[in-house]
Amino acid sequence: MGTKLKEGQVVQSSFFVRGNMGRDQIIKVGDYEDNYIYLKYYNHEQYANGEPSIDENRSEKEYLVLSVEEQFPQTTVGHRTSSYQNTIVAIELNADGTYNEENQKISFSTCYVYTGAIMEENIHIVREMKKTYI
Repeated sequence: MGTKLKEGQVVQSSFFVRGNMGRDQIIKVGDYEDNYIYLKYYNHEQYANGEPSIDENRSEKEYLVLSVEEQFPQTTVGHRTSSYQNTIVAIELNADGTYNEENQKISFSTCYVYTGAIMEENIHIVREMKKTYI
């Protein structure tokens, strides 16, 4: 259990094409059908603005993984076990492969229990980058 993806990896996927712009201006990308309803609610609050963000070019772009948040199963009230969850946030790299903090961010999950989750075998790890402080 757990994801193979980690901070600093540069990734590409054809499944980054379809997404939904979140309130935080991060595009939630995933394995969505053409007729997916781009409006989801969480605790009765709209967490996505309902605006589909479909860009065929995202399948060719490289993204730097900025963070990987994982929550492993745990026993909850009534001795139920929660599911494994993860959220990966990545940022588009410039065409020359350099980092720009102003570029568009995307987020996705590889946790198969969620609609739109991307199977890890559909995410290509291109290379790894390291932070350099100047």
